[in-house]
Amino acid sequence: MYQLSMSEICVKNLKVPDYNKNTMQGISSFFKIENDPWYKEGEKTGEIRGEKRKVHTVVANLLSEFSFTDEQAARAVDVPIEHIRNLRKELKIKQTTFRNSISPDE
Repeated sequence: MYQLSMSEICVKNLKVPDYNKNTMQGISSFFKIENDPWYKEGEKTGEIRGEKRKVHTVVANLLSEFSFTDEQAARAVDVPIEHIRNLRKELKIKQTTFRNSISPDE
């Protein structure tokens, strides 16, 4: 014999609406991870770290692969020149005084 749950008994016999499904949907939407303040803070922190990592990689490539000066790299990435100088020291990349490039007229 099939046994009814309490909510099924209430719905069938007492004509009480079945709130179980709606309640669970409400709870699950309330506790979505996107609504968690620590999740949001962690997401922001991750975005900031990713942006810093991207700038770090781009600057490192400009300095080592393309022989940009500190000033050129700072202008290209729009960061303070001190950041470029610190990164150059950290990565032990030799300072260049000029950049060999093809001018637009050539």
